[in-house]
Amino acid sequence: MVVQDGTRLHYAVPVGLQRRGALERVYTDWYAKGGVFERVASAVAGRIRRGSGRRLLERHSAELDARRVYRSAGLVVKQARARKRFASPEAHWAWCSETLGEWILSRGFGGGTAVHGFVRNISPGLCNTARSRGLSVVVDQMIAPMHEEHRQWEIQRERFPEWATTPPGFAASDAAASGAAAGHAAGHAAGGVPEAVQRIEEATWSAAHHVTCASEYVRRGLVEAGVGAEKVTVLPYPLDASRFSTAGGVRVAGPRAVTAGFVGAVGLRKGVPYLLQVAARLPGVQFELVGPMTVPPGVLGASPNVSVVGTLPRSAIAERMAGWDMFVFPSTCEGSAVAVMEAMASGLPVVTSPNSGAPIRDGVEGFVRAYDDVEGLAGAVERLAGDRALRRDMGQAGREAVARQTIDAYADGLLRIFREIRKR
Repeated sequence: MVVQDGTRLHYAVPVGLQRRGALERVYTDWYAKGGVFERVASAVAGRIRRGSGRRLLERHSAELDARRVYRSAGLVVKQARARKRFASPEAHWAWCSETLGEWILSRGFGGGTAVHGFVRNISPGLCNTARSRGLSVVVDQMIAPMHEEHRQWEIQRERFPEWATTPPGFAASDAAASGAAAGHAAGHAAGGVPEAVQRIEEATWSAAHHVTCASEYVRRGLVEAGVGAEKVTVLPYPLDASRFSTAGGVRVAGPRAVTAGFVGAVGLRKGVPYLLQVAARLPGVQFELVGPMTVPPGVLGASPNVSVVGTLPRSAIAERMAGWDMFVFPSTCEGSAVAVMEAMASGLPVVTSPNSGAPIRDGVEGFVRAYDDVEGLAGAVERLAGDRALRRDMGQAGREAVARQTIDAYADGLLRIFREIRKR
């Protein structure tokens, strides 16, 4: 049984398990099954918030058997209406986690013998109940634990106070539905570690038999937080590389400047202040930033070689990447950024930080520098800008590396963990 909010990993976990004949059911808040109800709900949502209707319809996987998907639009509405009842957004988010777990328990585990979910989404109470009934429980930590995320936020807030507005949420694509982003923001605004988040993280780790994560950066954070090293496995996230063109990184620039792309929330956590400092040192390189603005207007300033594109649909991002020469992503805290993997699938060399959790080997698929090593980052971008052959070779190495991170490979790794749990 899989529990997930939104489109997590583009439904890779349930799809992979389904391919192996190991999927009993999927529990989620919303899923577009292709009926009249979905079209009506999408139309209504589109009138309330621009673009939201299309995003609701995109919560779908052509491969996933819709009969195995259990959703609750009514629960989403109930959670949204309940926000005003709580003293803080953080308290509301914690309540949302529990109500989701209660709804799942009311529907049951079916014939399932195991549960998979994502930390900060799956209810610790649900995990405990599943374990007490003999089910194996594995959870995935999609971003560094809260103590590390908060530490990085404090560093950036001190360095760039004018940028310090609402954080971008739990690295969750659909956090608004569960109130997670609001809870995260409340804790940071108060100046302390969001206690509800940290408490639920710890309870979830304790309730699970095993914890997976996609990068060594997150694994270290888990161990530092007290999770036993033997209880943590690094399992890189999957990606369907066939969806991306390999034109990126190897095109002939011609009269147009070499272009470095970025995808993500334009704000503190993604390291955008450092990216702008890099751009200021390299006026001959064009930088394009794709993603929602999470800082006050005017903070970015105006630069002739930096353009902010704004939010684009997933398909449009893939098309945009095909026109770039490299990808720059100096993030301060991630799990394993999907945007970096998509850039690799597009044949782009990557300049990134260790905190991005990206599967980049320094000097092979790109360059890895500390997010605040502006000179080092700028030097890497400048080297790639001046060497088309290097861009081609690193881009090809990145494409080959991410092509090995398939849905099947991820499902096989997850099933190995479940088998080990059953043996013990």
